[in-house]
Amino acid sequence: LMQLGFMVVPEHLELAVRHDFYDDDLDDEIDYSAVRTISGGANVFFLGGRVKIQLNYVHRYEPGGVEGIGNDTLMAQGTLVL
Repeated sequence: LMQLGFMVVPEHLELAVRHDFYDDDLDDEIDYSAVRTISGGANVFFLGGRVKIQLNYVHRYEPGGVEGIGNDTLMAQGTLVL
């Protein structure tokens, strides 16, 4: 796991990039069980950080996955601190 984030506009806009790699069988030379995920997104904060809107794009690469099935995801999430 590796993640990098940068607050572009202090207390209002954060950009982030993340890379994940998981392999449940390190001994296998032809490795179809490995999964690599790369994601990037933005976090926007309002009302002194009490409201956060997240937008993320996630690309998941699975060498042993089924061809023709897309692994790209666009996610949106909102958080409200009471």
